[in-house]
Amino acid sequence: DPTAYDRNILGRWVPKMIGSALFEGYFSKGHHVRGEEGKSGLNPIPYENDIKNPIIVGHDPGAVNVSKVFCQRHRLGDKYFWRVLSSYATVGKKLTIEQTVKNLLDKMVDMNTKAGVPLPFMHIGDAQGWTHWNEQGDFAYKKYFDISKHLIETAPKYKDLTPIRVIPPRKSGGSVRERVNSLRDKLLSDEMVVSATAEEVVNMFMMLKKKKNDVDEPLKTLSGEIHTFDALSYAIYYFDLIGKTRIKDSPKKDLELVSISV
Repeated sequence: DPTAYDRNILGRWVPKMIGSALFEGYFSKGHHVRGEEGKSGLNPIPYENDIKNPIIVGHDPGAVNVSKVFCQRHRLGDKYFWRVLSSYATVGKKLTIEQTVKNLLDKMVDMNTKAGVPLPFMHIGDAQGWTHWNEQGDFAYKKYFDISKHLIETAPKYKDLTPIRVIPPRKSGGSVRERVNSLRDKLLSDEMVVSATAEEVVNMFMMLKKKKNDVDEPLKTLSGEIHTFDALSYAIYYFDLIGKTRIKDSPKKDLELVSISV
């Protein structure tokens, strides 16, 4: 229990969350959050080993409930460290797909401004954006690409961006629990920090509830934390699967040489 460890071993005062929170005992604002809520937080790190460090955008698409999470992933020895930079969500409010894409491009411009240089973006989201028709008779992610391409070509403020191509992770029937466990593991092993300005992610970790009967799966509520969970966990799950695939397909003697970066 990281809360008990922080209190009893490190001597920190950490408030104990009450209720059936999905990440109770795993997430602590005092330990995992960087910056001051609503005022300061994490900015992009533009370069790693003299190579531009991409911003990874997790998507939960929808016409009424939309969530986007902006992260960076850093190599630290034989592990990867996640920094959650920013997030936003629209819950219970219907937006056109054109407005959704414009909001996303504006946020990408903001990320580049904070980085001081134009960075590459990698977009990862639920496969439903490629498999479910939207009201306009097209796939949501195809519209993301078409609309963003048009805006980038016609609006000067977007000139340093590239069209949005969303990649879905391969999901199995048990992917929800796998994604819950992945986030828990990264919190417990100190492989993730969250910017105080990523308020939707902080609230998700604090407030997302379990399903009834103490099942380790998120409960859908009107407040919409599950959409932020999906956006963040899809991005991380994508890289988890890449690592598992490459390790599985590599000869045992070469495991120490396997790189799971992309």
